[in-house]
Amino acid sequence: MSFKTVGISVTVGYCVANLVFFGCSLLPLMSCGGGGHGSSGGGSVDYDYGVSLSPDKTMVAPGGTVNLNMHYDAPANNAGITWKLTCAQTDCGSVSSAGIYTAPAKVDAQIVVGIRATSNDKPTQSYYVEVWVTGKIVVQVTPNTSPIVLQVNKTAQFTTTVNSPDSAVVWQVNGTTGGSSAVGTVSTSGLYTAPGTVPNPDTVTLTVVAHVDSSASTSIQIQILPVPQVSVSISPRDKSVATGATLQFTAAVQNTTDTAVQWQVNGIQGGNSTLGTISSSGLFTAPAAVPSPAKETITAVSHADSTKSDSTSVTIVALHNSLLNGSYSFELSGPDANGKMTAAIGSLIADGNGNIHGLMDINAVASSAAEKAQQVAGTYTIGAQNVGRMYLNLSPALTLSFTVNNTGNDAKLIEFDTTGTRYVGSLQKQESGLSWSKFVGDYVYSCYGTTMSGERMTAIGRFHAAGGGSITNATVYSKEQGSTMNSLSNLTGLFTMSDNTYGRGDFSLMQSGTAAHFSYYMTSSGDLYFLSTDPVPADNPLLVGRILTQASGPFSYGSLSGASVFSLAGVVASDSSKSIALAGKWQAISSSNSLSGGYDLNEGGQVSATQFSGAYSIDVTGYGYLSSNEFLYKELIFYIVDQNKAILMESGGNEGLIGMAEPQQASTFDNTLFNGTYRIGPVSMPMPGGSISQGYLVADGHGTVAGAEEVLDLGMIDETFSGNYSIDATGRTQVTVTSPETFHYVAYPASGSRFVAISIEPNDSKPNLASMDQ
Repeated sequence: MSFKTVGISVTVGYCVANLVFFGCSLLPLMSCGGGGHGSSGGGSVDYDYGVSLSPDKTMVAPGGTVNLNMHYDAPANNAGITWKLTCAQTDCGSVSSAGIYTAPAKVDAQIVVGIRATSNDKPTQSYYVEVWVTGKIVVQVTPNTSPIVLQVNKTAQFTTTVNSPDSAVVWQVNGTTGGSSAVGTVSTSGLYTAPGTVPNPDTVTLTVVAHVDSSASTSIQIQILPVPQVSVSISPRDKSVATGATLQFTAAVQNTTDTAVQWQVNGIQGGNSTLGTISSSGLFTAPAAVPSPAKETITAVSHADSTKSDSTSVTIVALHNSLLNGSYSFELSGPDANGKMTAAIGSLIADGNGNIHGLMDINAVASSAAEKAQQVAGTYTIGAQNVGRMYLNLSPALTLSFTVNNTGNDAKLIEFDTTGTRYVGSLQKQESGLSWSKFVGDYVYSCYGTTMSGERMTAIGRFHAAGGGSITNATVYSKEQGSTMNSLSNLTGLFTMSDNTYGRGDFSLMQSGTAAHFSYYMTSSGDLYFLSTDPVPADNPLLVGRILTQASGPFSYGSLSGASVFSLAGVVASDSSKSIALAGKWQAISSSNSLSGGYDLNEGGQVSATQFSGAYSIDVTGYGYLSSNEFLYKELIFYIVDQNKAILMESGGNEGLIGMAEPQQASTFDNTLFNGTYRIGPVSMPMPGGSISQGYLVADGHGTVAGAEEVLDLGMIDETFSGNYSIDATGRTQVTVTSPETFHYVAYPASGSRFVAISIEPNDSKPNLASMDQ
């Protein structure tokens, strides 16, 4: 048997191989090499009717050729070889009888062509190789986000893929194989190590080059950053603290796991009795006396890096506890933690030194019965700008934030603790010598509340309190959400005063043998807070309100003649989780029993400004009726309190609007009207989840405002703000807070010392009526 030796030069696109193949005798096929059976090596080997090809894998450009180095041993009369080509496209190329593979001239993408050679003499024996046909070598690297940010000395592992049987690559940094200490190094496995210092520029280029084709590469950018420095940030900032009072500071430490700080006062660790002390947790306790200078520096020094710190100022101010001295009546109302209404009225006696005691009546939708004449005691502090804090030893304890006027006669109150109840209210100085004998004459009243199931309830009315504790000629106009207005007249009742020290008493109103019971606390003979004390679960509404002496009648159209500022609060009829706040001004003309004016409205975040005109009527008792087609809620009823002053209630609809009109004493309107320091706070019961705040505002008379507020829902303490304002020819005042964020209000002046206001922010779906008083 003869043997053949064949030498063939193969063109494979962009590389040339000079290969020598040997014929071989027919041997068992299992001894053949490569991807089929047998040995993969060349040389003189015996084969038994065997066929082999080499190399097992190679690469070729479209249209290129590959010598498959066919080894085939067969007798002289052999039957030949059958070729089978498989690939991902229709045209896989071709193989000549001499074993020369020609790739297809065009490929849409890289393809792998499988080539199988089978001996026709022994069809069970075959050999398989692969040829990769590609027009361009593509190198890909992972991750491939560019730039990749890496701190000095940190590492990043990269991996590559190459569309070639030869997947080897060369790694470079800024064109240098393997990189350098200045720009970072990269291993042969793709592990990049950033340099020890930030290079200039701080961004380097990592390049991956294909071994099989040096023109094929890909690059990504790596930005080298220094190790983040430890930073310290103190909050709150630049606050005032009354002597003996406390203020909690916190320090946020970043870029280290060691977040401990050392607290200092004017550079002294922990402070001292002269400057004030500060605990390891940041609780600052002001000194007993105002130091000189009064402005001090609070510093937090990082334990991890003592060169890093932050400082803020704290100004020590004298306590103004003497502002509260004597007896005060108060009223509070708001939702509890579950959104159910709760209300309280009472009397507190302040000693001028920070101590208080008194009585308090509480009723709540969630309570089985009212708590009447409960003893209460506590403490208070009053600091800068007459902003104070009151602590009452109830269960749970009650903390109130308040601002008091310069005479100490009245204050605005909001709850400021974490119990979940959201009280707002007011506190007024009680006159001396309170007794039931002062509860005499004609009175009007207004109140609001809810039923057991949460429907809004409002009522206004009038009665006569006579000597001997009797009530006569009582009228009641009440409106429950979802029902028509109900009116009662000629009711009678009784009243007593159980405690002259606190001005506390009880009264009842009778109708068809059924009595409704209330408690009251007297501020003066002409001003009382009252609270319903019947158990709410027994299908009684919870109501809280105010009783005011009515001026002497008879009344007529002339009782409303001139300008009045009016305000109303309620709930959105279609969604009682949202509230309504409305403020405006009308001009009444008694000769034609007509009025006209304008108002601003925030109805659950729907803000509008409307001009209106209408008509009104008044009877001799001071009861009146107002209607206007332009007024959104169409109809109001009212009782005259005094000239151009009236209590108001919506008679139709389901908004439950209740409010007041008061005479506008100012006559000239420009920016000079708004001048001085004003206490600001809510005057309507907040909605569950609504924001409540109180504080002070300083207007300069030239269009600029600044101040601070305390916000329960945000936990803000003495949060400063600033902004601007403008007053038009009608007195309508637009206030825009511009820092720390933008917020818009509209206010109407009853006088230069009193404004009623609402927010006109579309995102404020639970607005409160507010007042600003000097």
